[in-house]
Amino acid sequence: MRPGELLFCAKNGASETSASRYQASVQALITADLWAEYEKRAAATGKGSGMGLLSMLIDYSARIGWHFANHDGQRYMITTTVRIPL
Repeated sequence: MRPGELLFCAKNGASETSASRYQASVQALITADLWAEYEKRAAATGKGSGMGLLSMLIDYSARIGWHFANHDGQRYMITTTVRIPL
């Protein structure tokens, strides 16, 4: 951690299918117009809206990174790192 920022890390296991789907979602988020994506997702209903990630990016100027590692050939370990300036 650097002075003047908060650092959060989370690791979760996922099947290859779920990891691929999440990785595609991350790629789409990285290249999206964040405000347009925020409005689209805010209007949508259902689980997995991704509003938490968008809120961190927009409201808190967070920097988010992901690492996808093949764990055992069938499962992936996904590490998400979030840095929020104070």
